[in-house]
Amino acid sequence: MSDNDRDHRIRQRAYLLWLGDGQPDGKAEEHWRQAVAAEQDRAADEASRESFPASDPPARGGITGVGGPA
Repeated sequence: MSDNDRDHRIRQRAYLLWLGDGQPDGKAEEHWRQAVAAEQDRAADEASRESFPASDPPARGGITGVGGPA
């Protein structure tokens, strides 16, 4: 993922925050900070999903994995 993609997501989110806030003057920095924080949260969530597998493959048998139905 490039810095351009990240910047685009931040810019888009800041714009949507500005629209949702009624398009006020003088709040660009606040909306930008909120968008950066949201992007950091999104990136952290993505990184944590990538670092942990959804699950291990199921064992074939009981607790030891030996025996059980074939």
